[in-house]
Amino acid sequence: RHPMIKSSCVLPAHLQSFYKEFGCEFIHSLKGVKADFIMMLRIQKERMGASAKIPFPEGFGIFTEEDLNGAFLMHPGPINEGVEVSEFMAYKSPKSLISKQVENGVTVRSAIIKFLSEAK
Repeated sequence: RHPMIKSSCVLPAHLQSFYKEFGCEFIHSLKGVKADFIMMLRIQKERMGASAKIPFPEGFGIFTEEDLNGAFLMHPGPINEGVEVSEFMAYKSPKSLISKQVENGVTVRSAIIKFLSEAK
């Protein structure tokens, strides 16, 4: 099962049918979601202009352990602290894998590039 968050500022409507072909389903809130991992995506405020308000949808932020509903937390970084994820949940929660994800990111991407460049 591959649930995806559906929000007008997260995924445009015209892409929904594309993702549905891969078995993705759309949810409107993280409340009650049962998952092993929750992979957050960041709002790219640098593309929105200096005065833009970050339109992060209600019901999708991770601010307490309860918001994870038992899942592990992942995020590609950098994090908009207090908008998407609280500082505690990102860096101090035992359910957060963000620091490990960042630590291993370059190594994993390098291995993928090497694998693909050697593929025949």
